Amino acid sequence: MEKVFIDSNPFIYFLSDIKEKAGKVQEILENGNNEIYTSYAVLNEVKFKLLMNKAIEEHKTNKKYELIKILNEDNDLRTSVIERYLKFFINISQMAKILDMDIITEKLTCSIIVENALLPTDASIVANMLKNNIKKVLTDDSDFKKVDAIEVLEV
Repeated sequence: MEKVFIDSNPFIYFLSDIKEKAGKVQEILENGNNEIYTSYAVLNEVKFKLLMNKAIEEHKTNKKYELIKILNEDNDLRTSVIERYLKFFINISQMAKILDMDIITEKLTCSIIVENALLPTDASIVANMLKNNIKKVLTDDSDFKKVDAIEVLEV
């Protein structure tokens, strides 16, 4: 079995039906030789990006303040996005092991931030990967290439 960690952007491609990239994600998910992992931090980022992308699409703005206001006020938008996300979550929770943080992983995350110049969420992904002996990450985030201990599978 090959352990593969999936970052947020592949899930976004998959949920957004970006055909050329969604196919690669589906291939990884359906490969019986892969043991799939992700984290609650990744899933929170997926929810956030789905909400923001829908607000941008429907309200034609990229201004952060306006988008936050829209998300606070537009119950229909929030409901439609979260309903879609929950269907995805139920499926992915049956296909993947979802990792969480503990004290050891948090300390390792802080070391990775300092040593590899990664942002906190990316560092937490690497920490979870190292702690769980996962060598491959499916992502479009080139920052992961800073870490020699893991291999980046590009979407």
